Amino acid sequence: DTNRTSCYCLKGFYSLEAGSATTCNDCPTGGVCDSPNTTIDTILPALGYWRDIYVEATAEYIQCPVAYICKDDGSCYSGSEGIACTVCKSGYGRLNDYECERCPPLLLNILRIF
Repeated sequence: DTNRTSCYCLKGFYSLEAGSATTCNDCPTGGVCDSPNTTIDTILPALGYWRDIYVEATAEYIQCPVAYICKDDGSCYSGSEGIACTVCKSGYGRLNDYECERCPPLLLNILRIF
């Protein structure tokens, strides 16, 4: 096998657990396997992809509708959360189809209505 040594998977591949290179899988689309001995738990999402960090042992990545909203550490930029960072957090409103912006102060909102 050219995708592993006797102890760990090579760069570009991952195993299901550290130190166990019995099976080395291709790094999934949207995932980053930049170091040897990458495991399913240490794959990071590529910029513009999202992975549910609360689900253990998943190699599924979702492409974000707006690439810069999804950070490469698996988190979302300010104001966004949820699957592929498409939900606005409390205190934020929809700027367009996918981006969120902080809501203006209540007084300013009232003035806009009148």
